[in-house]
Amino acid sequence: CIFFPQKVLQNSRPDAKKAIFLVTDGFSNGGDPRPVAKQLRNTGVKIFTFGIQNGNVRELYDMASSPKNESTYILNTFEEFEALAKRALHEGIRII
Repeated sequence: CIFFPQKVLQNSRPDAKKAIFLVTDGFSNGGDPRPVAKQLRNTGVKIFTFGIQNGNVRELYDMASSPKNESTYILNTFEEFEALAKRALHEGIRII
């Protein structure tokens, strides 16, 4: 998981609350993302992490904002993850 949220957030309103939703299989792809996450948290960015049980759960907890148990979501399978994503995107909900 390599992410550069500073670039995305540089154009945000200074007075806006900022949040990042990090969705991952739980394995970093190059470098340790925890220092960047710490910098962002220190500037007031709320970080929520979503991952799969067989990933690097410790890394997801380390990147998430406090309280960790309210900002880290670990799912058992990719199927569970897919169901959560569909609910979040309101797929399958008919709008009349």
